[in-house]
Parts: sequence; C-alpha cells; structure tokens
Amino acid sequence: MAWLPDLNTDSPFSPVWHHSTNNPTRHVTVDFVPVFDTCSNRHTIDPLYHRLEFDNNLHAVIDLKYAFARQILLKNGYTYNAKGQLLDRKNKPIQFEFLIQPSDAVREITPFVRHLKRLGIQLRIRQVDTPQYYERMRTQDFDMTLQTMPQSLTPGKEQVQLWGSASAHQVGNYNYSGIQNPVIDQMIQQLIQTPDRKQVVVQTRILDRLLRAGYYQIPTYGKADQWYAYWNMYQKPARSPQLHVGLDYWWSDAKQAKTVSQYLGRAAKP
Repeated sequence: MAWLPDLNTDSPFSPVWHHSTNNPTRHVTVDFVPVFDTCSNRHTIDPLYHRLEFDNNLHAVIDLKYAFARQILLKNGYTYNAKGQLLDRKNKPIQFEFLIQPSDAVREITPFVRHLKRLGIQLRIRQVDTPQYYERMRTQDFDMTLQTMPQSLTPGKEQVQLWGSASAHQVGNYNYSGIQNPVIDQMIQQLIQTPDRKQVVVQTRILDRLLRAGYYQIPTYGKADQWYAYWNMYQKPARSPQLHVGLDYWWSDAKQAKTVSQYLGRAAKP
C-alpha cells in the first residue's frame, strides 16, 4: 500500500482514510482485514510475531488472522463482553461511522464492515447527499471515509496540505487524517528543498514509510491497468505517459475513420 506514489511504478490505489482524533477507535482500524498472499497452492500469512504456512486451507488462514487480531486488541487493553462486542478501557462498545456519498460503491465497503463485525466492532455506514458530504469533509466531521488521493510524479509543496501539521485543522484543506507529526513535517520540508531527482525519490520513499507507520489509511484495492474500448480508427504513440493513458496524444486515422463511419451508417439502417 502507498500514500505517495512509488516513482518507478504506475500502480493506482484507492485508500480508506481514518480521521485521527482522540477517539479510541483510531487504534483499531488496522490489522483487521485478512490480507494474505497466494502463491501456487500454498497460502501464507505473516502476522506480527510468527510466520505460518498452510496447504489448501484458506479458512484456517483467515481464522488465524482474526485470532491474532483479537490477541493484539486484548494486549492493548480492550475486552469482550458476553455478546461478543469489543469494549474499550471504559467498557464502552467500539463503534464508529463510515461516511460515504451517493457515488461511492457500498459493495467496496461491505467486506470491511463484515470483518470488523467478526471482531466485535460495529461500523455504521452513513450515506449523505453530496453537498453535506463535502461540507463534512471540509470540517473533518467524520470517523472514517473512502477517498482516492492522486499524486504527482514530482511531489512538492502540496505535501504540506496533505500531511503537514499546519493543515491538520484548517477548514477545507486536504489533511483529512489530521496528521500532526514533527518528523513528517521535517521530511516534507526536506522533500521540498531537494536539489535533484534522485533525492526526490529517496525523500519521497522515506516520507512514504513514515506515513505507513502511522496507519492513517487502509488500502481497499488497486489495478495497474486502465481498460478502454475504442474503434480502431484511433491511433496512439508507442509509449504512453507514465500514470496516464495519454488520451490527449491520440489521433484519428482518416482512412479507418471513414470505414467506421460507413459501418455505423449501415448498422443504423433498419
């Protein structure tokens, strides 16, 4: 998962953001989703303390992942009641709201809700109209939400707005997680003042590691390809821009365009 782009790849990402507040639920938003690597017919899980391998027993891997997640919660002072609800240190049930707008796909969130429920955590999906959604985002009035944050191939001053302490509580800014970390602030300034491309890559990757360590977001899915259906009248350069399909650089072949036009004309006749 990545908060900033790996400057040598073109993988898109779609993260889930969690707003950093004093709410105790901020400590239990990671390590719940059973993510594992599949290699051939062997399933491998890598928890914090052990590495276990299973042959053709996916359910055992998933159950073990939940077991480790519960152990982490219990070791950090959380408990369970007779109903299986996760309780904080004040014996209050852990529950929070997932804010979405009408255009968000609920099916992307449903598995996450199911995983949390299995751990005794109640997550309520709250769908609001678009104006209300953007107003609540502007004022950071949410517990968790779904966001896609595209990045430049040359990160710079905009990183202050995304992760800097100064923008943590500024209305309308993009530091949705409310990050206030002096080390991250220092790294952003070093990135801005970097003199050459090589150091931009190095400083960006360091910043990426710092943001990962904070668990400010949970990846949902990513797809390295962009799928388009188009007539063969369109031609494109052999090399496309990085991180973009490059539609601005496509052109129409006159001969093929005429063939397509004739075909469409015939198809339109009854």
